[in-house]
Amino acid sequence: MWMVLLAVAAMPVATARGYFFDDRREMSLSGFAYTRATFSLQDNMTGGQNLYHRGNMVQHRNFLTLEWRHNISRAARNFPTIGPVMEFLNFDSFDYYANMRIEYDGVWDYGPNAMKKMMKGTRLKAPYFDDRRTATPNDGLYFTPISPAVTRPPWPAGRLASDYPADVISLSNRRWLRELRGPNIRLFEWYFNITKGPLFIRIGKQNLSWGEADAFRLLDQINPLDNGFAGFLTGLDERRIPLNMLRAQWSFGTVGFINDLTLEGFYSIDNEVSLGSLPTSSTNFWATIQGGNTAIMAGRTPCGGDFMARRGLPAYNEDPLMPYAGTGPGPRGGGNCSVRAQQPHSSLKDGRGGGRIVGTIKDFTFSVAHYYTYQDGPAVRAPIIPPTRDHLRWDLGLPTDVQGRPWPNGNPWGPDDPVAARMISSGANPTGRGGIGTLAGSERNSRFALDFQRIQVSGASLSFPVNALTGMFVGSDNPLYYLYTTFRGEVAYFRDVPTTRAYAHADGTTVLDRFLGGALGSNGGAFAPGGALAHQAGARAVEYAKRDWFLFVIGLDHNQWIRWINAANSVAFSAQIFYTRRNGQRTSFPNPDQPFGVFNDRDGSASRNRNFQKPVTNAALAARCAPGTGARGGCSTARNPSRDWVTTFIMNTPYMGGNLRPSFVFFYNWHGSWLLQPGVDWRFWDPFAVSVRYNVIDGRGNSGFGFFNRKDNVWVEFQYLLY
Repeated sequence: MWMVLLAVAAMPVATARGYFFDDRREMSLSGFAYTRATFSLQDNMTGGQNLYHRGNMVQHRNFLTLEWRHNISRAARNFPTIGPVMEFLNFDSFDYYANMRIEYDGVWDYGPNAMKKMMKGTRLKAPYFDDRRTATPNDGLYFTPISPAVTRPPWPAGRLASDYPADVISLSNRRWLRELRGPNIRLFEWYFNITKGPLFIRIGKQNLSWGEADAFRLLDQINPLDNGFAGFLTGLDERRIPLNMLRAQWSFGTVGFINDLTLEGFYSIDNEVSLGSLPTSSTNFWATIQGGNTAIMAGRTPCGGDFMARRGLPAYNEDPLMPYAGTGPGPRGGGNCSVRAQQPHSSLKDGRGGGRIVGTIKDFTFSVAHYYTYQDGPAVRAPIIPPTRDHLRWDLGLPTDVQGRPWPNGNPWGPDDPVAARMISSGANPTGRGGIGTLAGSERNSRFALDFQRIQVSGASLSFPVNALTGMFVGSDNPLYYLYTTFRGEVAYFRDVPTTRAYAHADGTTVLDRFLGGALGSNGGAFAPGGALAHQAGARAVEYAKRDWFLFVIGLDHNQWIRWINAANSVAFSAQIFYTRRNGQRTSFPNPDQPFGVFNDRDGSASRNRNFQKPVTNAALAARCAPGTGARGGCSTARNPSRDWVTTFIMNTPYMGGNLRPSFVFFYNWHGSWLLQPGVDWRFWDPFAVSVRYNVIDGRGNSGFGFFNRKDNVWVEFQYLLY
């Protein structure tokens, strides 16, 4: 990485279009590189305890992007084989673009010890797989029951759970980290541009942004986002994930009173989806604060999860409805019942696509759009992944198999099952059953799936200089005639957004009982034979609820000379107000005095309310989610409000000939949380610059920015600009 940065730094200082390689200026290279170190200003809490502490470097993002542009109109005409064809086609312009990007977060290699060990998959305070002080193999924390009864070394006496989630990381999350957090060198974008008269075509892997909003997205939902590096604190242009796409524009020019009338359309065949600050709160500084160490499913997961698939699973035919042929060990193991999170395939059927009309009437620029895409944030539910119902019954500690027999064939997971061995060696269960109380046992039976479904987005945008409006009503002698302000607005309607239900999708007892056909007696026996939901028995998951969203944003950009702030340059102000209405959102239980469950349910999100992030002390009160009880049921999930208001405010002004630019950012969610971000950018020796940001995130938890209100930090970023 550093060799690449040095090579770029050795190039001549760039022009406005980068460095040109020929006298005709047909080939150019531009780009920039930065290295950003982020330091936490607060200790982590609840699920993230012991991962990092105040003053630790929690992120070291190294980033390089190089952009190659080549106009090949002349070269194509002179090429021996295709030259005559290109002469015949006579394109007005023909060029291509290629963008290489390198990303690397060094904190996993040389950051806090806890984060380094997590990437390696080792336990922080005791053996992860094997406690060598015992004769039982594979009996480390991953296989140790989470129970107040387990207080033997190396777990301290009095600990109400085996460990904090940040003390151990599950195998599925290790796999995720290795895929997403290592050095990433890729051809990020590439495409060809063709212009012929009023027709413009772009084909290749590309980004497409519509709309007028900054910081947050309404109509700009076409490309997914990578939120893994600093989330909403990183600009949208850096977070967008390019898609394989065909994009076309037809310019009609002036039609009646409409100028620059353009019809634009696109279609994308790609399986990319947004990447969140995942896998869990215990492995990423920018993830939200949650309790628990829940395994995450992205893409396809084999029967029994990654660990058991690597070991191999024996055949099992004692469940009449789910005969299992077994599998050998290996990364593609897991047999014939793997489960796939809902994500698009690279196919015409699952494609994204739509169009918009853009035009200008006097100084008023408008657009009207409609398209299909996949939602930004994943919907989350808990599918069941064991090979058969008996595998789950064994781990739940039930006394009989699905046929009512007291386990005549022994452990369905096989005689060398490390989870059962640990249950016996720890004294938790002499039969070896009940392993779902371990991280390993929990992971091989259920995990949270990150699902993406196609939604419809319809909307419109409008922008204009305000003095174009005031000039219709006042003359040049009125100060309103000279308002240097730009209005930006968008309105959008999202149709069929998948929505998580607290019990139907996120309550552990409910999803396990549904698969077992009512064996646990939850929800008033709804899943048992003759129950109201008996038809769902054996289902690994059920469909999401669907909600329609209405959104709008209004923004104003204004430049004002304020002499006492800056005598030489104007001050730039930008303010926006966002509104979101989730139609039909169920934010509370319909009958709060009745038992909570699938018949008395509400909408939720894949995060536990922080009030419940403590050990369960009273099971009866926890089932009702009484405050502070450590509830784990569906009622403990955080709520998604039916209405959201967010205000953003940004100001900055340049000094020292534009080389020094202090700035101030304020985001406020009207549910009571906010971001304050003072900062400064200094180009101290062209083309080198340094940026500093102080990020204060505070306010009410469990909503908006409050999910991150223990993430105060400061970052220092050094940049090289090849522009």
